[in-house]
Amino acid sequence: MVIKNTAFSLMLAHVFWVHCSGQSDYSKIPPKEQKYMEHVENLLQGRAKLSLERAVNGIIENNKHICWTSTFIKYSWPEYTHTVQFIDRTKKGADRKQKRYANWSVGLKNGIPSVLVNAQDRLLRCLGLKNGIPSVLVNAQDPQVYGDYTLYFARPTCFVMGNETAQAPSNGNVSSEVYADRATCQLWFRRRVDWDDKEECMAAFFRECNSINGVYYKYRRGVCNSVNSNDK
Repeated sequence: MVIKNTAFSLMLAHVFWVHCSGQSDYSKIPPKEQKYMEHVENLLQGRAKLSLERAVNGIIENNKHICWTSTFIKYSWPEYTHTVQFIDRTKKGADRKQKRYANWSVGLKNGIPSVLVNAQDRLLRCLGLKNGIPSVLVNAQDPQVYGDYTLYFARPTCFVMGNETAQAPSNGNVSSEVYADRATCQLWFRRRVDWDDKEECMAAFFRECNSINGVYYKYRRGVCNSVNSNDK
């Protein structure tokens, strides 16, 4: 029961993030931005796998974490649950393959189209009974995957999001050292991205992100396929 209540509280927190202060009134934002949000929602609930095509700072951690993909599992309003996978280059063998379950949300934050990616490492932090004994089940927001982003641009098969300043999740269990005060930007493609969409999203990525200082990342299918093959 405690776990269910904790999960319900987390869901309410996401509802508040998306809908508080009248921010669910999409009529107050330009039609172009409404379309951006619609495109992202369609991508998040689509069958095609998403891949992180370009990025700077943030989740790539100076190119330590590469080959990001995100695959839809289910939709439970207002979240899209995905399996997120990436390669951790600091680890060896099978440990390099990392897998998380993440909840994506699309909404308005302070009147601005935004995307929230919330991931739990294993279990929610909660207090309950285990075999009749009071116990603490620990698992907080995963700092390697979590992100609260501004949606800059979107087409039916790709989108660009980022932040001028990286933000740590409001969770006391996450070290503030994980989140340096730095800008971040990401370009996500759907598998078999439309060529015209690709050109527009690439242009948007460099337009929105070219002033950011940091390590730039490019998805290289040969490298990612090679890593996956070698670890089988």
